[in-house]
Amino acid sequence: MACHRKITCAVVHTPIGKLHLFACTAGLHEVCLAQSTITDNFTSEEKLQLVVMETKDVSNKVLQESFIWLQMYFSREKARMMPPLCMSTASGDESFMVKCWKTLEEQVPFGRTITYGLLAGMTDRPKAARAVGQAMRRNKWILFVPCHRVMRSDGSLGQYSGGGITVKRWLIDFEKSR
Repeated sequence: MACHRKITCAVVHTPIGKLHLFACTAGLHEVCLAQSTITDNFTSEEKLQLVVMETKDVSNKVLQESFIWLQMYFSREKARMMPPLCMSTASGDESFMVKCWKTLEEQVPFGRTITYGLLAGMTDRPKAARAVGQAMRRNKWILFVPCHRVMRSDGSLGQYSGGGITVKRWLIDFEKSR
């Protein structure tokens, strides 16, 4: 099922680099980190700045809510309600992936981590740790669906398609230093 609404793009400068946000009026379609902005020198002191790439729809409420959510996240404040996600672009085993994403977002709070296996159990598929890993890899909403909080059962970080291991480590440390 594809979304046929107009999509607006914004770039948000964050401590981990430039985030590209794509949203329609129904919700966020994707949030991704620009690979060219990833460095090893992250600083939580950097201020957020919203730069809208397409000026025809600066009133997109989803982008406005997303920016406020990101400001609160990087200020370590308890984020208010998360902006809606437009999941019409999900692919593969959509129902399981969506269940993984929603369970993670709703049940693993800021500053906490969980293993792939435990998350699989929380979705009523305790032997589906690898499938959870695939769902995390396909997550299009980094930070909003906090796949960086999911780790291997041996305590190691695992992978992070949202920007690599350095970004994942920084996000986990940032959240735990609250």
